[in-house]
Amino acid sequence: MEVLNLLPDDVIEARRRRRLWGARGVTAGAALALSLAALGATALARSGAARELSRELTRREEARSHTQELARLESWIESAGRRSRLAEALIGGPSAAGLVAEVVVAVPRGVTLSLVQLDRGKAASWEVRGSAPTPSEVAAFLGRLAASPSLRDADLELTERAQTAGVSMQRFQVTGAFPPEGAAP
Repeated sequence: MEVLNLLPDDVIEARRRRRLWGARGVTAGAALALSLAALGATALARSGAARELSRELTRREEARSHTQELARLESWIESAGRRSRLAEALIGGPSAAGLVAEVVVAVPRGVTLSLVQLDRGKAASWEVRGSAPTPSEVAAFLGRLAASPSLRDADLELTERAQTAGVSMQRFQVTGAFPPEGAAP
């Protein structure tokens, strides 16, 4: 079937071009919208990656600062140990500060002390109370105490499981003896 068109050829051609450009415009508009959406998603992903990178850099800087603080504290403990050994040499036996420093140095990661008590009387004894996440940390602490030449006879007197602020901890009490004033370790 043939269509009879009474319009001039230039009008028919102009309509055909408008339809063609309209179809191209819809296609180009859709392509532009998809491109913009892809660019937006890429920018969003990059900003998320930048935020994560920023968080990681912050975490590393905090870790570096904690490491520096730990090194400073270890240096201070070593210095306190030297002063304590000097005092021990001068008075002929372990000083109270030296004994406490030995207890502190023996504390493994995760163990928290709540009491360090020294009795310099006839009993010449010491007591340490604290808590640890697991019994293995308590055992590690006990082993370190027992290895100290000034803190003899480290005995685990009490250990019990306890809930503190919703966290399960192992509470402990360790006692022992140390050389009395004037005695060599």
